[in-house]
Amino acid sequence: MDATFSQLAMLGSSLVLIFGLILLWRRRVPAYINAFTGQSVALAGVAGATGYFGNEPELYWVAAFLLVLKGAVIPALLRRMGRRDLPVEPKAIHRLNESDRALTIPSKRQGFANG
Repeated sequence: MDATFSQLAMLGSSLVLIFGLILLWRRRVPAYINAFTGQSVALAGVAGATGYFGNEPELYWVAAFLLVLKGAVIPALLRRMGRRDLPVEPKAIHRLNESDRALTIPSKRQGFANG
């Protein structure tokens, strides 16, 4: 393998990691979608570079598939879903937390009863 491939693979994997951290850091849906798109494009670039330097033409198809599906189609569908006027119910978050507590408390009680 060439040193260029090593550098490109490291760059691509670093970009995928950075976009993954951005997914955790950002708080808005459009930022999530942009980070997902960037991560998908970086992943497709790594697949394309691996196909080129590894002399594996099948990986070009994988890179193209990733680029089209994860880099264009899925973000477009997510943006389209985000444009819908869906009612936001703030109490849903509270109910989720209550149900989480309800699921964890019986398991703790069982532990005390058995111990």
